[in-house]
Amino acid sequence: MCLNKNVKKNNTMKLTPLVVAIYKKMQFLTSILMKSYLRLNGAKIGKNTYISISSKIIANEIRIGCDCEILSNVVIKGREIDIGNGVIVSNDVIISGRSSITIGSLSYFGKKARIDLSENVEIGRDVGFGENSVLWTHGFFPPYDEGYPVTYAPVQICDRVWISTNIVILPGVRIGRNVIIGAGAVVTKTVDDGKIIAGNPAKVLKDTESILHDLTFIQSMKHVLSGFKSDEMKKMHETDHLLTIKYTGLTVYVLERICTRIDSLFESKMNVVFVKDVELNLLEGIDNIIWFDYSSKKSKRCHYSNVVALRNYLRRYGIRYELTEKSYVESCINS
Repeated sequence: MCLNKNVKKNNTMKLTPLVVAIYKKMQFLTSILMKSYLRLNGAKIGKNTYISISSKIIANEIRIGCDCEILSNVVIKGREIDIGNGVIVSNDVIISGRSSITIGSLSYFGKKARIDLSENVEIGRDVGFGENSVLWTHGFFPPYDEGYPVTYAPVQICDRVWISTNIVILPGVRIGRNVIIGAGAVVTKTVDDGKIIAGNPAKVLKDTESILHDLTFIQSMKHVLSGFKSDEMKKMHETDHLLTIKYTGLTVYVLERICTRIDSLFESKMNVVFVKDVELNLLEGIDNIIWFDYSSKKSKRCHYSNVVALRNYLRRYGIRYELTEKSYVESCINS
């Protein structure tokens, strides 16, 4: 009797990965169907982008970049939709109205976020729009002919803004670069660059510079990478301008300046190089490296499992890179 139970348990454990694999395959195939349908209707969609079959995207012009994820039950409706590379739109997000929206690369939308497109909305690069947060471009309900106010105005959110959970952004607001908005805030007026705001109505608490740490690039990446696959870490070595971490099947380098005979560093079959103030064209001729550039926040495209795992791990620390297959010179020109 016990033997039969153990056999059933083992069969269930074997079945689960198979079910997961089948489910992922179905997602992949249905995404291809969804993208094919959109392309037949004139949409331009980059490669390696996933769009759930349960989502709805409707507009006169649709442009979606590479490496995006548009998940279940998302609704995006407008006049023109322009989405950059590496954008993630989580489950149950609604973006709708008669106007247009532009979303910069590497931006993220949490579950059940809501954006009204009664007027145009511009969202910059690397913007985080948290769960249950709402952006309005109109404000009305009581009748205007009885003297009540009606507001219609576009909204602009600049690069590298973090909009936390349950935030309300009202019509006509412009939010500057490098702004952090505390949970539950109601943003009623324009916010200057580099501010931390919170409250209802939202008020400036401090500058973002006041919370920045003073670690060097090497020190920061050492702290981050020490938690990546720690059970597979074999060796860590640090000098003034070079950090080397050896994992099983992967070696990671962090460089703050170029080294002589740089190609002699890369002994492993797969090497990841994080660089700051380094001319990447010196690395492009080396086949067994994947580079991550601090300055442009761009990375060489690679689907090797350890590199994908590392890229996903970096997101835990807010570190996001846009994938590119262009040469470094071209990517700098076009960025």
